[in-house]
Amino acid sequence: MDIRQSIEGLAGYYAALNITPEGAEELSHLIDLQEFYHSKNDINRLQAADDEFHAAICRLSMRNVINDTLIPLHRKTRLYRKIAMQDQERSPKTLREHREIYNAIVSGNGALARDLMGKHIENAKIHMIGCVNING
Repeated sequence: MDIRQSIEGLAGYYAALNITPEGAEELSHLIDLQEFYHSKNDINRLQAADDEFHAAICRLSMRNVINDTLIPLHRKTRLYRKIAMQDQERSPKTLREHREIYNAIVSGNGALARDLMGKHIENAKIHMIGCVNING
């Protein structure tokens, strides 16, 4: 997760520098999907939309090394992320953080997107550790 924090921060930074109207629309749609699946308490589809949101930011960074590095890291943290997503307190915070990241990216503010993405991953890491400690 520490590696994800650094690299996804860079992904947010470069995505903001390279954002296109199509990329902005894709991210907006993925956030809408996450909000819908959260409202339906559909954890599997919520996680899929969350995965795609993070993958889209990696793609939009237009940096192959970022994409190539993060895909395996996402796979390695998938189970822990699913456990964490089942927490009804964390999900709304995640959605809020995603919306803030989206706003920074579409406004072209790379530094803010990097910082928000890093903080988002840090928050997720802290929450995952708490879930693992509780659930074993």
